[in-house]
Amino acid sequence: MKSSPSYARRFFMPACMNKKHILLYGLINALGVFVYTSGVAYVMFHLGNLFPAMPGMMGLALMLMLFVVSATVVGALVLGKPILWYFENKRREALQLFLTTLAWLFAMVTILFAILMTIYAARV
Repeated sequence: MKSSPSYARRFFMPACMNKKHILLYGLINALGVFVYTSGVAYVMFHLGNLFPAMPGMMGLALMLMLFVVSATVVGALVLGKPILWYFENKRREALQLFLTTLAWLFAMVTILFAILMTIYAARV
């Protein structure tokens, strides 16, 4: 007897992708990018407390490696599922997901910029 797929499997791999799923996937991808970049920014901001003077060549190598890893992680979050869907001949859904993820990222950047400008304006 074949068991029915779990809720998580039905949510993350539905039989048909409608606009609601694509909007939600785009939001999840954008939130993943936001959480990852915020975590990296937090670590970099507090790295000065651990290393008051960044060591020369090793510091540069560390920063370049962090850049490569960050580009890979963010690229996977933004482009991973759209590329898979594109090669599965779901080209319309792939483009919609990619553009939806970019739209969510743009909305997050705009909101954060507005919050920072409000805080800055209150200080001046």
